[in-house]
Amino acid sequence: MSKVLVTLEQFKRDMIATAKGEAKAPSYAGKTVKLVPQAITDLLTDDNRSLLRTIDEMPPTSMTELAERTDRALSNLSRTLKKMESVGLVRMRKEGTRVWPELVSKRIQLTVDVLGKGPDLVTFMKAAPGSRRSFQIKGKRRSVPVGGRRS
Repeated sequence: MSKVLVTLEQFKRDMIATAKGEAKAPSYAGKTVKLVPQAITDLLTDDNRSLLRTIDEMPPTSMTELAERTDRALSNLSRTLKKMESVGLVRMRKEGTRVWPELVSKRIQLTVDVLGKGPDLVTFMKAAPGSRRSFQIKGKRRSVPVGGRRS
């Protein structure tokens, strides 16, 4: 069985839309779903942290440049960065045919209710002191990004 990365919020939206007949079953139906806090911790291996440091310290101008600089195969690098983008660690930028990653947050705080009775929270902290955005993964309340709008 293959694993799929999805936020709990997206999972709930997809299931409700499917149940109401407003949408077909999502592409990950019948697969193992991995929620964001676990996905983030799984992604933060030593090699991937080194990749994030490289992106931060010497921002690449293309995926090819980053692949050469990190001595990674372009296909593996692309797959890793797509996973990182899906959990909010990087943002993929595009200009013409050129694509490159940009670091979104330098620090992340995970708050996990080990008993599963409360919300799991992922807080992304920007580089600027005091600037941070957070969102609730599990629970009813949605978060409001700093300078953003309610979702």
